[in-house]
Amino acid sequence: EIATALDDLTKWNIVMSLTDRALNEFTGDPEDGAWDAFVDAWAAQPDLPIGALTGRLRSQAIAAPTGVGPRARELVRHIARVGGADLPERASLDVRLDSGAEVRGEVDVFAGTTTVRWTASSNDRKARVDSAVDLLLLTVHDPTTQWKSFRIWRDGRNANRKMLIVPGDSPDQRHERASRGLELLFGLWRRGLAEPLPMFFGT
Repeated sequence: EIATALDDLTKWNIVMSLTDRALNEFTGDPEDGAWDAFVDAWAAQPDLPIGALTGRLRSQAIAAPTGVGPRARELVRHIARVGGADLPERASLDVRLDSGAEVRGEVDVFAGTTTVRWTASSNDRKARVDSAVDLLLLTVHDPTTQWKSFRIWRDGRNANRKMLIVPGDSPDQRHERASRGLELLFGLWRRGLAEPLPMFFGT
């Protein structure tokens, strides 16, 4: 059987891989020539899934408006806009909730105050939950900082982004709200280990 296109899962894996590589390669949004050279160097590697395609099909899969190259670049642009040009710093967090439970996690922090979660999929549910947990953990850990958490996801040719904050006029207010939110999520997680939970679609 001769391959004529990449399946959706392969596209997703390639776009996520290209995005991660680009964030380590560039500071900020790269120029057109630098991006093209970056994608060409990636595509020249042996044993890539893209190697199953030949000629025009391969070129289209890489460089067409809906190809893996433009899709990855759109994600990189959005990440650079909200996270800045520098690589994030990883923060290891360990917070104790009012219930006595301890929640531990690692969060990548951009520009000192921002977290970013992204996906090459139009389904942003995991990125939505991850970005919310990042925000709540950081706020409980340090409510004096007004943290921002972004999620970025694909929508056809384009990428979208959404920002979350914990509202509050004071650190104490932000800490209280973030603690309640984290307690709720932790409780749902504990319940999910013991019993099936209903799915709320569209939320």
